[in-house]
Amino acid sequence: TLLVFFSTKIFAQKISEIVFQGLINVKPSEIKSKIKTKKGDYFVSENISEDTKELLSTEYFDNVEVEFDTSTRKLVFKFYERPLVKKIEVRGNKKVSTGKIKEEIPLKEKEYFTKLKLEESKAKIFDLYDEKGYVYTTVDTEEILNSEKNQVNVIFLINEGRKIVVDKIELQGNKNFSKRKILSLIETKKKKPFRETKLNSDIQKIVQFYKDEGFYDIEISTLQVVQIDNEKVKILIDINEGVKYKIDKIEFKGNEVYSEKEIVKVVTLKKGKTFKQSELELSIQAISELYAEKGYLQVKVDPEIVKDIKSTTISVVFKIEEGQQIYVDNIYVEGLQSTKEFVIKREILLKEGDIVNSKKLRRSVEKIYNLGFIDEVNVDFQPGSTPTSVDLIFNIKEGRPGMLSAGAGYSTVDQLVGNLQVSHLNLFGRAQRLNLLWEFGQRRKNYEISWTEPWFLQKPVSLGVSIYDLTRIREYSTEPNAYNEERQGLELRVGPRLSDVFSLLFSYSYENVIILNS
Repeated sequence: TLLVFFSTKIFAQKISEIVFQGLINVKPSEIKSKIKTKKGDYFVSENISEDTKELLSTEYFDNVEVEFDTSTRKLVFKFYERPLVKKIEVRGNKKVSTGKIKEEIPLKEKEYFTKLKLEESKAKIFDLYDEKGYVYTTVDTEEILNSEKNQVNVIFLINEGRKIVVDKIELQGNKNFSKRKILSLIETKKKKPFRETKLNSDIQKIVQFYKDEGFYDIEISTLQVVQIDNEKVKILIDINEGVKYKIDKIEFKGNEVYSEKEIVKVVTLKKGKTFKQSELELSIQAISELYAEKGYLQVKVDPEIVKDIKSTTISVVFKIEEGQQIYVDNIYVEGLQSTKEFVIKREILLKEGDIVNSKKLRRSVEKIYNLGFIDEVNVDFQPGSTPTSVDLIFNIKEGRPGMLSAGAGYSTVDQLVGNLQVSHLNLFGRAQRLNLLWEFGQRRKNYEISWTEPWFLQKPVSLGVSIYDLTRIREYSTEPNAYNEERQGLELRVGPRLSDVFSLLFSYSYENVIILNS
């Protein structure tokens, strides 16, 4: 909840003092590090709102209220802290250790308490016991609150119940596939703990298997879990297979942007072949992606299945609602820390005003990853200024741009040898690459510096320079230390990119070689 109270006549007033009220466990220094508004700043309601959102995002507080006194120009933050979890106790657990439970649950000691985390923790405890076959486990909680310190002790009271094991699995109605084949598909096994959630998932696997073998009408007509005794159950699965279908016809309705021949090329279902549910789903996805390449992001593909039981064939009619083309309104890049925004934007093939092309969008994401120092890229679509436009938001998570490597060894000939290399993939936040190499040894010494600018003068042309100084002791015939060889060199590289895929590389090298007697 966010409540912000403002007095009138606060235009262009400077803040004389910032006061925090209601803090008990949260330190004022931590609050100061979270907010941008400082003493002496002008009062700007938008900045205060952003600060309040940032404070609420910490999950330390149930509520934050803000007041500004126009007479004293004092800004007051009123905090309503959540209780701090001082201690978590687990009682009644024998089959799952306390350490395991504390590690898995989201509620943690020295963090702030919420009812949501408490319920999620209970659900996680249920899952831990369910994995071991304890399906009758109950979990109660007790919270002991110290109001003065605003701290709470949480106690989980567990009644483990009985462990239930699968004694037998019986199948009926499986005429086309053996019991061994069907049981190999599922995780529920004989003499293993019984888990209801796993069983339900296994039933879906059986259904999917049959539908991928042409049995579109497959049904699990009966599913029974029979209690044999306090610790064993028997599972009865009755399968109604139906008939096996082949594909008779594939038709399309509503398509104007693409011809039937163009759409057929991406559809994996084929006439005369066995019907497969997974190929139907892949075909829907492929048609949607085909339309997305031309900006039809809102296309709807609805397959109509027409069965002929007598001929055991299926006709599939893809009903397509193409919708309208969607254009790029604005492109935003968020999450950057050290990288300049233009470094990311120049890798994006889509520009503002372009039709949204999903293929170009995917390639843009690949190009961003190829920079070498980006760990994660997520693209979010937000409504644009018109119904047929969207804002593209690239959420970037930067990785470590630098790397240090070293190696050393020893041999009777070269004695101690080694190397030290430092490389940086994002120099000055501009995606420039710098590599420093030092190799040392009794017979070899090398210094090398390499620098590359991938977009020289903001053009799709790379420019690189390498300088090196290499000294080696050479052998000749039976003489291991025949002469010294010194090489100093310079290399210039220019690489124009002809397209998104193809590029050229031109290089010029100058080397000075000196041979000296050993």
